[in-house]
Amino acid sequence: ACDDYQPVSRDQAGTVRLQELAGACKALGIRRWEALGYPDGRLAHSNRRSLEAELVKWIRTLRPQVVVTCYPEGEAGHPDHDTVARVTTKAYLGAGHARRFPEHLREGLTPWQPLKLYYAIPPDPELASKIRTKRPFTVVDTSAYIEAKLRAMRCHASQKECSETFAAAVYSNPHSTESFHLAHSRLPCVE
Repeated sequence: ACDDYQPVSRDQAGTVRLQELAGACKALGIRRWEALGYPDGRLAHSNRRSLEAELVKWIRTLRPQVVVTCYPEGEAGHPDHDTVARVTTKAYLGAGHARRFPEHLREGLTPWQPLKLYYAIPPDPELASKIRTKRPFTVVDTSAYIEAKLRAMRCHASQKECSETFAAAVYSNPHSTESFHLAHSRLPCVE
């Protein structure tokens, strides 16, 4: 079951968290997802150029209109999340340029520039209040998805404390919303 908590050693964390991710995706009805094989908890020490190349390749393959990543300024103090945010931002900015990773072009891919990049804002009022920008926030009503979100979070049993914090934030959010900061846009902003 998704919510059977078991302590996990650092060596087991990557394997266990992949299994938990598979369970969470199943709970959400997500049929296609991909893990890139980087070590859990050590992404900040990985080759960032290789990670960027993989992300650019995914952008060029999937051709999304919008890319969403973590907020890059210390989300919960997690170095993996910070690294993903920074490298994803760089991949978003470079995916539309043929000079970035030209080996992709030899593989049959073409440059692709998504229209927008959003940073997901954690449900932490203190962090949200520190974000000073002229770019707008997008607020999404997620009330129809609360139970699905909680089912998916319970699948991350090795991170029980995080799951409980998330559940408390979900239940304490009277409007059941999530916020996203528009970090970059290829479209004109209406203010």
